[in-house]
Amino acid sequence: MFKNKTVDGRHYVTVDGEKILLPRKLPKFSWKEKEAILLANGLNKTEIAQHRDKKRQRISRKTTLKKRRSLTDNVWRRERVVGPSRSQKGPPVSADLQYCPAKIDAVTQAHNQRTYVFSNEYVHQIYRDRDGLQQKGAFLITDMFDHGPRSVSAAFTNLRSAVTVLIDQNTVYRYRWNKKIQRFYVRYLFLIKFIFKN
Repeated sequence: MFKNKTVDGRHYVTVDGEKILLPRKLPKFSWKEKEAILLANGLNKTEIAQHRDKKRQRISRKTTLKKRRSLTDNVWRRERVVGPSRSQKGPPVSADLQYCPAKIDAVTQAHNQRTYVFSNEYVHQIYRDRDGLQQKGAFLITDMFDHGPRSVSAAFTNLRSAVTVLIDQNTVYRYRWNKKIQRFYVRYLFLIKFIFKN
């Protein structure tokens, strides 16, 4: 097969006596040449810059959504897409309560040797620091106990398994203490069904 040129400058190939035109090669322009063509067609420089920025944003958005899989990953990792890990919360922010609660709903001493007094929607944390000074602070229950109840009916701690259990009406929350973020994180959530006998 030999390439020949036609009258208008396009290449063709002769196959079995038949002339087949080859597609034209698209010219490659640099950005400066493209900009000159757009300016010649009546666009101003601000419109060109806006179009260029939009194109860049579209490309960057696509690349962030695409997650590449490596062949060295194990099979489970290749077949299942794992979402980004949630950033852990830091220590809870203390509620500015300066008074002792008038009504106490529940009291427990957790595995971290701190006493937790539950009153309405607040939990009061009482403990002694390394110097032996007594420390206290009040927090919202939902801040100290992640995904926890708004109020607590009963609370107790199993010191052997380091599990703190909160009960709110017919829902039981099972927690463990996280020393790094100074919070309790939920392990299990149970619903209890009470059956009344006459």
